Amino acid sequence: MDPISVLKTLWRHKWAALPMALLTIIACVYVMFFAQRTYEATMTYALLSPKTPTEAEFRAQPELAAINGDNPYLRSGDRALLAQVLITKLGAQETAEQLTGLGLGAEYTVGQSLSSGSGMLIEISASGNSPAQAVETATELGKRLNTTLRDVQTINGADDSYLYSALAIDGPGQASEIFSSRLRTLIIVAVAGALLLFVTNVTATAGNRYGWLTL
Repeated sequence: MDPISVLKTLWRHKWAALPMALLTIIACVYVMFFAQRTYEATMTYALLSPKTPTEAEFRAQPELAAINGDNPYLRSGDRALLAQVLITKLGAQETAEQLTGLGLGAEYTVGQSLSSGSGMLIEISASGNSPAQAVETATELGKRLNTTLRDVQTINGADDSYLYSALAIDGPGQASEIFSSRLRTLIIVAVAGALLLFVTNVTATAGNRYGWLTL
């Protein structure tokens, strides 16, 4: 069925199609201007390597040898390993459930944005139904990142001087609206409306053919 025929059919049965068209328009206007918004706040942390004693410092200060330096991540040849461990732990379902229990947003992402030199950048993006909720969620995730970072490194009792540290270098600042979320909902509503009009067209055509619809 070509578009002209569809339009002619809809016009011929306009009293059946008009309510659905109006409903679709009203729903689109509501989604665009009045529906709940989604906001996003981001934070970026630099994951820095510890400054471990040199051989010369060990010779000059023998007492340094008594300090527990058994941080398993210092033995890894891949410095991104620790970042992946943090990303995995913070991305666990348990963390999302705990955030929900605190009244925070459960939609967030934690990822490694850059790796270079002696540090790595980890970015946290948190969503919320309000700017405040998005910022609070990002802030809470930042706290959990620091706590998790310490916990996974001190499994063997390593001293603080042998631990990687997380330095906040950006955010959370002002949360911004995720316009793509609103646009996605708008598209879904518009497509649903189009489907309703299509069903109306099919029903009207069938009714006209078999004589049980005379609108």
